[in-house]
Amino acid sequence: MYLIPPLSFLTQLLQYQSTAYRDLTSTGQLHEYLTQLTSALFAYCERAGFAGRQHFRHGELQMEKRKWLHETPSILYRLAIACWVGGASLFTFVLTPAIFTSFDRDVAGGIVGVLFPGYFKWGLACGLVALICLAITRNSRRTVAAIIIAVMLSVTTIQAFVIEPKAAALKREIPSFETTPADHPLRVQFRKLHGISAAGNLAVIGGGIALVILL
Repeated sequence: MYLIPPLSFLTQLLQYQSTAYRDLTSTGQLHEYLTQLTSALFAYCERAGFAGRQHFRHGELQMEKRKWLHETPSILYRLAIACWVGGASLFTFVLTPAIFTSFDRDVAGGIVGVLFPGYFKWGLACGLVALICLAITRNSRRTVAAIIIAVMLSVTTIQAFVIEPKAAALKREIPSFETTPADHPLRVQFRKLHGISAAGNLAVIGGGIALVILL
């Protein structure tokens, strides 16, 4: 729309043409006419060019905004997966061994027992965010990733609401892990639940690694 000359410019151009045709024999007036016409053309082109640049800049900003809105779910998805896998790996391979190395078994077990509920809730929150963002994004591997996340969420849910409460109840019934025999029925049950929970935790970490590979 910036290529259409304004009415005032067309009127001015016609006036210049009329003057030129009347005074065509006069070299001075013809030169003045050409000078004025050239100045008018340059002025119009400058105005049109400025408006065109402004319009182009506005279009660039709109494209950047749409691109950012399109990429935001994908960014949040990657962030959620990274936080989930990173948190699980840090808790399993760094924090828990450090606690059991620094304290006796009863104290270390109490500390880890306090951390478990928050740890599982963290995994559930990251998984839900990842699943929602994955549903919004367009990804050729979205179906496979959604299945992996669903399995990870199922395992984490069982850990949080089934295994962990039972293990915590058994732990409260055991006077001390230092003095209670390993073959005691309560310790046998606790060890079984602990093994299931540990296997589930490794499965969640493995699923997270698979999701990172699929990114």
